[in-house]
Amino acid sequence: MKIVLTVLAVIGFILFFLIFCPVCIKLTYREEIQLRIGYLFPVFRILPMKEKPEKQSAKESGKQKNTDEEKKKEGTPKKENPLVKYKNKHGVGGLVELFKNLASVLLKASKMITGNLVISKLDLNLIYVGEDAAETAITFGELCGVIFPLVNVIEQNVKQCRHHINIQAGFTAEKTQIDMIVKARIIPVFVLIAGVYALIKALRQLAN
Repeated sequence: MKIVLTVLAVIGFILFFLIFCPVCIKLTYREEIQLRIGYLFPVFRILPMKEKPEKQSAKESGKQKNTDEEKKKEGTPKKENPLVKYKNKHGVGGLVELFKNLASVLLKASKMITGNLVISKLDLNLIYVGEDAAETAITFGELCGVIFPLVNVIEQNVKQCRHHINIQAGFTAEKTQIDMIVKARIIPVFVLIAGVYALIKALRQLAN
């Protein structure tokens, strides 16, 4: 009995340790988008995606097996869509109200995540070059009117955001240049809490 309790205690400690280890995200853009996610020691490349080797054609036996499985699926009665069932019970108005409530739940869950997100680095260096000086100046103003408010919204909705934004009108440059790097981290327990919260709320809404 003591051995079992010890093993459970060790497993519990490991799980507790893992959910409090931050997940690190690194997004860069230099000619192409690169996205890396690090957790503990491994770093996983998300973008650009690795090209998958082409699969060889399936054997006849495999094809026959898939055909048999499809026939079994066709013979199995389909379950009623829960949204259709909800609409039949509460009407279209009730379904619209359900979507509103689910959107509110997802918004609150996303705020629970972004509120604990730390952006340790948000650097953007942009030199825009248009077709002529007038177009360059106009688009430069439009970019400033979009990017700076967007960064301000991000800063207000995350736990911490260190940023450096440099936007220039490239009147003398040859082509548009974009150099961006974003480093962020979040502790998985907050994502887990937000996910459980959203799931429970959604199930309650569907159960009504």
